[in-house]
Amino acid sequence: MADELPLDRRALKSEVVVGGEVEASVSEQEKANRQIADRIARMNAEHEVTMRYLIEFGVRALERAEFQRILEEMALVGGLRLQEAAGLAHARVMAAGQRSNGEGDGGSSSMESSAA
Repeated sequence: MADELPLDRRALKSEVVVGGEVEASVSEQEKANRQIADRIARMNAEHEVTMRYLIEFGVRALERAEFQRILEEMALVGGLRLQEAAGLAHARVMAAGQRSNGEGDGGSSSMESSAA
């Protein structure tokens, strides 16, 4: 019987190790699930903002950063309605896209700098 006692202790110790591994695995899975849920929530929030800009201002996602810069300029200087700012954002983004595609000419950069 004395021999059986150490075996039982080893069995209990191995169960504790396995239990700890399971808890660690569950903890890792919960962490991964939280990260996935956070990523989905951020994507949904970004989509909602994108749709609001599109619906309210007619500004696409590609144009949003430029639109925000124009609104900041308007706050300092003024002089444009929101629809005009949206149109200017669209024009600036399109001009930048043409330059990056090699479609723009050398004169477009001087025109854009005078518009800013």
